[in-house]
Amino acid sequence: MSLPRSRENLLDPNYPAAVSGDAPWAVCGKSAGTVNVPRKYTSVPTLAAEQGSEFEAVDHAADLLVKHGSVVFVPLATSIAGAIGATTVSGGGPDITLSGEPTRDAQVRIKITKAGGLGVGEFCFALDAFAGAEDTEITWSPSLPIPAGGTYSLGFGLTATFEDDDFALTHRYSVAVTCDGFNAADLTPAITALKSTVHRWDALTTITTKACGDATAHALLVAAQQAVLDNMSADSLYRRGMIPGERGTNDAVEEFANVVASRCLVAAGEARRVAAITKMGFGFPTVSVVEGCSVRGAGCKISTDLKRVKGNGLKDGGAVPGIIKLFTDERLSETGANDVQLATMTSQDGMGGFFVTEGWLKRQTGSNIEMWQLGRVIDRACEIVHRAQTMLIGSGFRVNPDGSMDERDALRWDDEINEQLVAALKTEANAEGFIGHVTDVRYRLSRAHNIRGTGYIMGSVGVVSLFYARDIVADVGFVASLPAQQGQTVAA
Repeated sequence: MSLPRSRENLLDPNYPAAVSGDAPWAVCGKSAGTVNVPRKYTSVPTLAAEQGSEFEAVDHAADLLVKHGSVVFVPLATSIAGAIGATTVSGGGPDITLSGEPTRDAQVRIKITKAGGLGVGEFCFALDAFAGAEDTEITWSPSLPIPAGGTYSLGFGLTATFEDDDFALTHRYSVAVTCDGFNAADLTPAITALKSTVHRWDALTTITTKACGDATAHALLVAAQQAVLDNMSADSLYRRGMIPGERGTNDAVEEFANVVASRCLVAAGEARRVAAITKMGFGFPTVSVVEGCSVRGAGCKISTDLKRVKGNGLKDGGAVPGIIKLFTDERLSETGANDVQLATMTSQDGMGGFFVTEGWLKRQTGSNIEMWQLGRVIDRACEIVHRAQTMLIGSGFRVNPDGSMDERDALRWDDEINEQLVAALKTEANAEGFIGHVTDVRYRLSRAHNIRGTGYIMGSVGVVSLFYARDIVADVGFVASLPAQQGQTVAA
């Protein structure tokens, strides 16, 4: 016989449910910390000291912490080896080779700033270059002496070794490096660790690396994240997650056309943002646009659409702070990602900065929980009902001859649970300033269900969501006269 418990059946295809809205975001990714052990941070120096400052996932966690006050971080194992690519040399010259174990994906550039050999010449380097970047677009270190011993630590786990020969001002070098990646078997225990952590967390962003593979490999990571979140929701722990669908391979649209991961926002595309933890030669990393979605989501009320254009950037809409470049702008060049429910970023005509295009969930066809905020709202409803019903376990009530609950007690249960739903969903101001994260919500205990015969009580919750402006059309033209606006006094 099963133990007494409250269960919630989410009435939507493939939906189990997720999120509270009043706790820090969680970030999962590669770091120097102990794998599968979540920690909460309210200080960037502490985060950097314990998890390492040169990892992309740690930098994103620091970005969330700076903008929103706190973050939960969980490191994972990385079983896929990174790599240091071949050096591209421009202008001829002696060799400069890189060695080490990269801590993050990077495009490294080195240029000679003073001609000469070891101990005589000088160089500078950049760790945040990208394909086609001009010198003015990347962060160069100061001019540094070429070491007499021939080796220099660039950071990110990389050491540059200079050949013992003369370098000229025309000599330039470029190397692409990738840090270690992970697979589904690495990701699953890390997210599972969040299920039992003492730290309250609101939603999850997983930061992948290029070594994690193409969109096909990323689809397996999405499935793993979805599976763990499904498992949590089966135990009434309601959370949703964000994750990239690719890392610079631009193949997510075809791969994810038929993927269903209803608890996940899957992002496609890359952007440059301001680093939260800067270092010499590094200030504007290239990252997945999932980081922009994550920053936006962490600053929003549960009912706020991620694409909301109004707002100060940090709270409930506006241009996502820190994003300085999109490698694919959906407004200027549609990729088809929107058609297969992949989240991207875009500019808005006549406005500065960059915005979330749509906060899609990778839901099943026909689902009406299609956007991130709708998932958060329905998950809040599930969470409240779970707590309220749990409090009623063991309560006594009267039954009718047909085994249904007496109307007097049914009304009492309805009122008790509706009071909590209203408090959670209809008393706080939303992003627009009026009260309520929903249009309406109501719990009702079944009057027809035979409790005596089945051994369980059955109720239902109806949620009427807010509607969100997407396509706005106006007819514009000259007219002979205009009617007075409602409430307006026409001048004599």
